[in-house]
Amino acid sequence: MKLRLSALAVLVLSFGLFYSCGSSGPAQPSNEISKVMDDPFGDLQEMVNNYTEDGVVASLGEGVSSRQDLAKEKAIMDANGKLAQALELKVSDLRKKFSEEISSNEKAEINEAYSQATKQIAVQVMKGVITKKTKYLEMDDKKVRAGVIQIISPKALVQSLNDEMKNQPLLYERFRASKAYEELNNEVKEYEAGKAKP
Repeated sequence: MKLRLSALAVLVLSFGLFYSCGSSGPAQPSNEISKVMDDPFGDLQEMVNNYTEDGVVASLGEGVSSRQDLAKEKAIMDANGKLAQALELKVSDLRKKFSEEISSNEKAEINEAYSQATKQIAVQVMKGVITKKTKYLEMDDKKVRAGVIQIISPKALVQSLNDEMKNQPLLYERFRASKAYEELNNEVKEYEAGKAKP
């Protein structure tokens, strides 16, 4: 029995020594420094944010290709998809503001007319999208990454609203008298004043 216990003790002690010799001890901190990467299009996103604050419907799109022209084309497509969503939100916000100003008797008729008008407005406005700025980066694999800012000016939005709503005199008259319309016209003035700056 003593022999077995001695053999077991030697075995445990041997295993402990083997394990401690093989172990490198506590993990040492790595000498590698994590590389923080800046967003290459952070400046463009900031421009988009500034446009949005000024009431301009704007978006940033990105695209990658081995050819610069295709990278830009992909970035424009990406931006236009986001722009369509942003336009939908803008028009929805205008509709909500306008709806809050009218009486409950008028709401059903005007909301239906407004819904029909906004579908046409979206199609019309998206034709007048402006590419405001483009930036290219050459990547390590020799591909080109493009960033593009696309905007819809408030002026184009107001013009499309006016054009579409003139076909519905009741809606047009009520909308032009609303605070939502006044806010939109103020955005146009601010945009035009900002555009005139150097």
